[in-house]
Amino acid sequence: MPLNYDDWLEIATATMQDLMKEGYNVKKVIVNIDELVDWCNVMKKENIAKNRALFVSLRANKNY
Repeated sequence: MPLNYDDWLEIATATMQDLMKEGYNVKKVIVNIDELVDWCNVMKKENIAKNRALFVSLRANKNY
């Protein structure tokens, strides 16, 4: 996991570009940390990578 936001952003941007080149439909989703934490609590999920990915997927598809 990147140690700071700038490193994370560089990796995220490169990953998005790679996925778009492969034909994937990519959306940027802005995550409000308070909403994420609330969702984790309501859904009784740990705040770990796979659950954050699920949260973002749901938000991108407007299911949460």
